[in-house]
Amino acid sequence: MFDVAQARKRFPALNSGAIFMDNAGGSLILQSVADEIRDYLLTDNVQHGASYRHSQQGAKRLADSTEKFRRMFNARFADEMIFGPSATQLLKNLSIALAPMIQPGDELIVSNTEHEANVGPWAALAEQCGATLRFWKVHRETFRLEIDDLFDLITPKTRLIAFCQVSNILGAINPVRAVTQLARERNILTVVDGVAYAPHGAVDVQALDCDAYVVSLYKVFGPHIGLMYGRRELMQTLRNVNHAHIPTEHAPYRFQPGGICYELAVGAGRLVDYLSGDAETSWSAISQRLQAFAAHENKLTNMLLDYLKQQTRVRIVGPGDTRNRVGTVSFTVKGMTPEQVCLVTDQHDIGIRHGHFHSVQLLRELGVFDQGGVVRVSLAHYNSSEEIQRLLNALDQALTNAQK
Repeated sequence: MFDVAQARKRFPALNSGAIFMDNAGGSLILQSVADEIRDYLLTDNVQHGASYRHSQQGAKRLADSTEKFRRMFNARFADEMIFGPSATQLLKNLSIALAPMIQPGDELIVSNTEHEANVGPWAALAEQCGATLRFWKVHRETFRLEIDDLFDLITPKTRLIAFCQVSNILGAINPVRAVTQLARERNILTVVDGVAYAPHGAVDVQALDCDAYVVSLYKVFGPHIGLMYGRRELMQTLRNVNHAHIPTEHAPYRFQPGGICYELAVGAGRLVDYLSGDAETSWSAISQRLQAFAAHENKLTNMLLDYLKQQTRVRIVGPGDTRNRVGTVSFTVKGMTPEQVCLVTDQHDIGIRHGHFHSVQLLRELGVFDQGGVVRVSLAHYNSSEEIQRLLNALDQALTNAQK
């Protein structure tokens, strides 16, 4: 049984009384993560790779954190876990590394539900290599990516498919395994943006069978750092984007130009402890805990969706139920800009957000980009039903004010 009150005690920011519902933009950080970062900075903040004691200690702490993430994502090898400054930069580095594999006339497929982080690098790669970028478009009524539509796009020239497990606007969970199976049968690489999914569900990269999977750990209750899983067999064949002398067997470092922020990578390991219930790290324990989170979040999401569906001036931009979706809910209000809605909720110390959220292709496709985008409420497991009710009261005020 999930105890939201106990979970809330682990996040000091909640003591302020504010309501944080912009979690898809950045979650709150765990006290234990912040403590670990501070401890590292005050005790082992030295360069790794030397023989002296503190250098060895710092390197071990990084290795221990990396191993936790290997277990969290059920990767086969620790060197498949690659830290970086952000998911955006990791995807950019990956696209640079893949360039020698892309030839003129090749085709890359990207969904139009993506954050720009998973569009721009592939558009630049296609332009650089003389390849063609093709878009897998979302179904405008179901707000889901349909596998049949993807099948129609694939040709013998397709080399890569890049798509998100969950859209940061729509909240719908996409069929990752169906895509990777289709791709593997045709020797097509798959790159999955898991940023909007990872806070809500367990990720098993072996079961998903993707070639790369990226997350932003600052959206999974950790510090501002990114993490990428890269399948070892692929990563060892790719162009080195770091110093030329780094050997192939040092796979992560080859994709970390400038190195990484040690204290953040070390501190992030504590979020895995939290997701494991502060027990020994195991994928099954993390999966069970995230399932409990998701069940709680679904109840809150239902409260919000039920309210929005009763409002005649509201258009939900995404699935209208909790089937196969996460608690990221976007909407527009007839007669109000998204900013006007948020200015009212701001007065109640409720943190929601308005705009395009870097998903420009999607909002243009859905016809809401030029109207200021959408209002987005993005929930996490530490949100409560009382907070949802406060949000609904504030939205009532916003809608009432607009009618005057």
